[in-house]
Parts: sequence; C-alpha cells; structure tokens
Amino acid sequence: MSELYGQPGVFVEEVPAPFQQVSAVDTAVPVFIGYSERTTYLGQSLLNRVVEIRSLADFAMMFGQPPAVGDFRIQLDADGNPVDGIPDPNDSALARFRLAYALKHYFLNGGGRCYVVSVGSFDCTGVMLAVAADHLRALSLLARTEGPTLIVMPDLSGIRPAAPDDALSIASIRSQYYDVLRVALEQCAETGDRFLIADPWDGTDPDEASLTAFRDGISTSCLEYGAAYFPSIHTTLPWRWDEQAIQVSQPAEPSSGDSRTLADLKGRGRNANPEIYRKVRFALDRFSVTLPPSPALAGIYCSVDRERGVWEAPANIALSGVRSLAVDIDLRLGQRLTAHSSGKAINPLRYFTDKGNRVWGARTLAGDSNEWRYINVRRYCNMVRASVRRFLATQGEITDSRYSRHMVEAAVGDFLTAQWRAGALQGTKPEAAFFVRCYLSETAADGGRLEPALKVSIGLATVKPAEFTIINV
Repeated sequence: MSELYGQPGVFVEEVPAPFQQVSAVDTAVPVFIGYSERTTYLGQSLLNRVVEIRSLADFAMMFGQPPAVGDFRIQLDADGNPVDGIPDPNDSALARFRLAYALKHYFLNGGGRCYVVSVGSFDCTGVMLAVAADHLRALSLLARTEGPTLIVMPDLSGIRPAAPDDALSIASIRSQYYDVLRVALEQCAETGDRFLIADPWDGTDPDEASLTAFRDGISTSCLEYGAAYFPSIHTTLPWRWDEQAIQVSQPAEPSSGDSRTLADLKGRGRNANPEIYRKVRFALDRFSVTLPPSPALAGIYCSVDRERGVWEAPANIALSGVRSLAVDIDLRLGQRLTAHSSGKAINPLRYFTDKGNRVWGARTLAGDSNEWRYINVRRYCNMVRASVRRFLATQGEITDSRYSRHMVEAAVGDFLTAQWRAGALQGTKPEAAFFVRCYLSETAADGGRLEPALKVSIGLATVKPAEFTIINV
C-alpha cells in the first residue's frame, strides 16, 4: 500500500466490472442484391462480394451509375417541341436494373450504412431462371456473413415476359421469383438476426389476382421473418439519359440536314441549339423511375430505428421522393391487404390529403400470428437474441457454477432493464417487463454422448402498436 501511495493526496483506481455488459447490435443494416454497371474496383472483383458502403457516393465510386437510356428518335414540331418518339423507360429492358436507383431512394428516405452484393453487370441475360440463380448465389453468400439485418432485392422483380398476356410465361417467372423469396425467409429464420422486405412481383397491377398469386407463392413457413408492401412507387428520381444515343429530328430547320443527337444540341458546335435542347430535356424529365417499395422501406426502418428505436413500428411514416403511387388504395382495399382470409398480410402504401404518401401498416407476412404479427416485435426480438448471443460468444467457455449462471443472468438483466427504461418493454417495473433464466441442460454431442450446455431463457413484454383507437362518446 505504501509503495502505491507514497504521499498524501487523492488517488483514483479504475475497478473493472465483475462481468462484461451486453451491448445492443445494429438493427437496421440492409443488404441490397442486384446488378451494377461495374463489377471490379481498383483491380479487385466485386462480383458476389458483400461490400459495405456509407453513402451514395461510395456506391457510385465502386459500382458505377444506373444504365443510360437511349437508342430512340424524337420528332419535333415546327416550333421545336417534341411531339413523338419518347418511350417510357419503365417499359424498356434496362428498367430491370434498379439497384443504383434503389440506393438513391433508400438514402432519400433516411437510410445509412448498408451492404451491396453485385450479382452481375448490365450485360447479363434477361432470363428469369438466370436472375433467380444469381440471387440464390448471393443469398448463399449472405448465409455465411454477419452484419446485414435486412434483405432487399430490388432487381429480382424486374423481369417481365416477352408477351404481356403470356400466362404460362408469367406463371413460370412468378414461380422462380417466389422460390427466391422462400429461400430468403428460411435464411432469416435460420440465422435469427435478419428480416426480409419483400415486394409483390407486379406492384403496378391493380388486379387483386396478382396479390393472390403472391400469397400463394410464398408458402406458409417462416412468414414472421418478412414483410411485404404494395404498390410500387412512381418516384421523383430522373432517368439517366444517353444523350449521344438520342436522335432529334428538326423539321423546323430543314437546312440542317439529317437528325442530330441530343448531345449535339447541347454543345457549342454548328448543330447546337440550347433552346431546343431545353425543350427536349423538359419532355424527358416528365418520365421518372418506378421502383418497388422495399428500398424506401429499408430507409424508413433505418430512420425509425435511429431516431425512435427498433421497438417502434415503422408505420404512419411519410415517404420521400414519391411522385405518385402506382395503385390508388382506398380503405376497403387496404383492409383486404392487411386482414386477408389467408392470414398473410401485405402492408399498403396510401395517399392522404394534407398528409402525403404514407406507410399504412406494420404487419409481418404472418398477419394472423398472435406472437409475431408486428414487424417491430419480430425485429426487436431479433436484436435481443443477437445481442445476447454475441455476449455469450465473448465469454468463452462458461463453467458449470452458480456464479457463472448468475453472472449471465445479471448481465442480460441489466441490458433488458436499460431497454425497459428506454421504452422498449411494457410494465411498471422490470419484473413485469421481462424475465431471464439461466440453467444447465444436457445435449447430445456428435458421438452420441451427452454434454452440458448453458441455456438462457428470456421472456419479454414487448410493445405492440395500437392499430385501433376506440373513442366512446
């Protein structure tokens, strides 16, 4: 003692805690699977690799830009105004490459750090069998990867049949599409730390038959690990136009000869015409990108988790970057979406006067489940399980002693008490909000012999959203 304190004074000693604390894992870290302009960066392949990005600039630097739309001719009238020849890019073959636009919409709706898995470039085939195989390979990679907590696949629903009325081709595409969704749901259930944000295959079709096909296609297992939203979103995101590949016919200037490209009108050469260029660009900018709702919802999940907590329902939230919704959903259709006889809920996106476009639902696909009906309940329990699992993994081998079991119970109890104080759990006191029990059980090893295993049982009084407000007058 005298060696440590050789003279009078105030001394401070840092005493380590008797046990390590449980810390909450990140809850809203989506992974986006799709096709990108580039699959290499600085000489390194990005193909089928889980790459972390923190901004849209990071994505553009590594993966490139969206596909450039062109290869068509615009006819002008005598005043230089476009009158014909502008096809809707949403109907083109390039419209299925949505990954870059999906990231834009994600960050626009509050998204943050995320992962990207590029499964190929824009040169890939447009056959649904190959697209499904690419996404299944990416999911196999994710099964061995820790970090992502949300799965978003914006390019999966982009394949369309060659003939819009080809029922056999539509059924084949849907079948392969739902196969990928089922694999993703099973992975979420097996890992226990992630959640799928799914899109109906045709989110622009107002016919309820497409929603019935979606419900039939996703089967009945692991539904609590995913949620679906309808309809698709006509965003405010402009298309990337290939001005060198857009021809402009100018009858107003017959002396100019053959048609010029839009890039020529913009330049400073003899074919330049800034006024006509402005009119053509104004006509082009009337077209905007149509996206499935999952990227925007991933951004909303991140925003709600960051600002309010993962235990809060991501519902009644305004969507950003929306020009209009692909289908106008009224009260009756909204009720049929969330409370269907099959029990599989689809959350509607609805427009309200003076409130804008909002997320109007917070149910998992297991809409009839009393335990896992709500998205925030499932995702919060995922967070608790992943946090406790990570804590136990850092403890090494826990001996069979009363002290070890009490140590684990105390650490998990302190973590849940902090969660209760933050408002994540119900109850007027911690004892009413949760319980933690730690005990030893016997499990069969590979050789058939029994080995001791430490089991942690946790009960939670989770917060559930108030979907109905009842007023008695």
